[in-house]
Amino acid sequence: MKLLKNIMVVVALFGLWSCSDDIVPAPGAGDNDGETFTITASVAMPDIMPAGSRAMGDSPDYAGLKLYLAEFDMNGDEPLNNFFSNLYRAENERAGNNLVTFNVTLKKSVEPKVLHLIAVPSSVDLDFTYGSEGTLIPGLTTSGGNEAYWRRLEFPSGYGTMTGDVWTTSQATINALTNVPLIRNFGKITVVNEATANFTLEGFAVVNTPTSGSVAPWNYTAMRFPDYLDDSGNQFDYSALSYGGMLPGNANITDNEPGGLTYSTAPKYIYERPFSSVNRTLVIVKGQYSGGESSYYKIDLGYQDTDGVFKYYNLLRNFNYTVTIKSVGASGYATAKEAMDGVVYNNLSFDVTTNKMLNISNGTDMVWVNFTTAVVTQNTDADRTIKFGFKYAKNIGTAGETVDNSSVTDPTTMGLVLGDVIESVTETTAPTVNDKGEPADYTGWKFYEIKTHAPTDETKQQSFTIINKDTGLGRTINLVLRTPWELDPAHVRVFAGNYNLPGQFPYDDTTYENKVGDGAGAKLTIFFTIPEDLPEAIFPLSFELESDRQNIENNPIGTLLVTSGPSVFDGVIGTRIKYIKPITWTDYNTVLDASHPTAVKVPADPKNPDNGKYLHRVRCRLQTITSLEALGIGTNGTTTTKVRVTNPYFKLRGGDGKIEVTFTRTRGQSLSNAPNN
Repeated sequence: MKLLKNIMVVVALFGLWSCSDDIVPAPGAGDNDGETFTITASVAMPDIMPAGSRAMGDSPDYAGLKLYLAEFDMNGDEPLNNFFSNLYRAENERAGNNLVTFNVTLKKSVEPKVLHLIAVPSSVDLDFTYGSEGTLIPGLTTSGGNEAYWRRLEFPSGYGTMTGDVWTTSQATINALTNVPLIRNFGKITVVNEATANFTLEGFAVVNTPTSGSVAPWNYTAMRFPDYLDDSGNQFDYSALSYGGMLPGNANITDNEPGGLTYSTAPKYIYERPFSSVNRTLVIVKGQYSGGESSYYKIDLGYQDTDGVFKYYNLLRNFNYTVTIKSVGASGYATAKEAMDGVVYNNLSFDVTTNKMLNISNGTDMVWVNFTTAVVTQNTDADRTIKFGFKYAKNIGTAGETVDNSSVTDPTTMGLVLGDVIESVTETTAPTVNDKGEPADYTGWKFYEIKTHAPTDETKQQSFTIINKDTGLGRTINLVLRTPWELDPAHVRVFAGNYNLPGQFPYDDTTYENKVGDGAGAKLTIFFTIPEDLPEAIFPLSFELESDRQNIENNPIGTLLVTSGPSVFDGVIGTRIKYIKPITWTDYNTVLDASHPTAVKVPADPKNPDNGKYLHRVRCRLQTITSLEALGIGTNGTTTTKVRVTNPYFKLRGGDGKIEVTFTRTRGQSLSNAPNN
């Protein structure tokens, strides 16, 4: 279904405080007495907007800004080794001719230095506490629609030379501080309607926007500030920029309630946000098709690459993302909520909300695959051998339905090649059973046998795409290779009671650890912590819990699902009742609170929950089935229960790798003071 028939989203430079043709005169000697010297410097700006505006926009109003120069001692190429030395404020600022000229008094130095030029609104106070350049500057943020402008300059030979008592400011310093182009910490989104013949654009809104943005870009992988500008001070194109964006730790995601969205045709400005499939940033377009009622369309911010695969943009600072509506074929959703929950119109096949589906159709054609994710954790031939298959059919549901796998681009040209995960790949015959060993009919399918490398403790990923470039229907297949992730035994624990929120978690009080009350319905909570930086491809996760005594069940307030199957305990015969704890990618990345009861992200330090450090702690809430009295256990008699947690991607660090907790119940100990709500 393509109601918006042709949508183009392109990214362009937002426009720096671009270099001006007006050159600031070289500074005079200035005040060179004592330990300091004064230099005249300038930053390049576009035309000044009318005073009184203080929101993010195309043209900053410098009259409401203040300029800092943060100085660091330069101890090599690594920002983490450069430490804060001084903070300077620009003085006597004069705005005009696309420039802001100012004076600044610096301490004389012939030693290497780094300066960060930072302009923020006068109402914004930045905290320049002592620290390294690589920790202090990335930690500076603005919020509430307040903008920031930034540039980093290196002075590898200091600011000048000292001959006797005579200080001379170097020409390199003068040049470096003349017409300095600054980079905004926000981007711009616009929507252009070229389908005016039958579509009236009433406005658009941006959904899921950050509440704050970092003052400076920072690459956490490389641990350095990215190169945003070339040697001439011109910004790199999006495709040439080796930077994926930064979301500060204090940023929340807002503008996610349909009723709270505001629609207008004016550009929207948002803080930088790397692409995330959890509450991704998108556009809701409001308009009228052929004079009808207002309706809503959901648009992803991305583009089709040369292979026809949809790729999401990282929403980077200082770039303009333009959505161009070229043609419209029908009305959209009746409400904004339906649009937010529905299918995107410019990204049918690769929408993150549908990318796990094994088949997808546009109404006339359909593509099937037998899996979208395969995770290999064991080094056996059977585990490392994967059979992947697909089928493509045209004119589905009609007498003219035909299988046409040849219309799919050869997957060996779309990533199904030797690589980090794949050791070999060959075309093969269709199997007669599925991956569970059950009989399966794969008539008309095309299959490949994939052999992976042996897994190691380094996570490796490789993907390939099945796509018909004419229709855009396709699936992306993700392969993940790694030995099982290890869980820390110190974080695999069981407590009597029911724990709803992080503030109630009992880690500082072991009174109820490894114990459960003696009555029926006695509550217990099993906790375990899963690692940071798990790949999205392995989600959703399912952890199975089995009790050796079969004496526990799901606590109705919890989120466990019931299942059955063979026992994981040695020597146990027959079908056993088990419980499943599901964890979605959203659960993994969302902070647990009353509004998000299935989330698993919790403060690492319960006593300091606002320090920005988190763990991914899974909570399994259960209760006992039968009282000890009903089991015939006498006074002070005890029982011991083991609960084993299994998932093929994980094991316990050390020992036999089994993830297991043990608790005792003692007749006469109700543990009634344990949280039981």
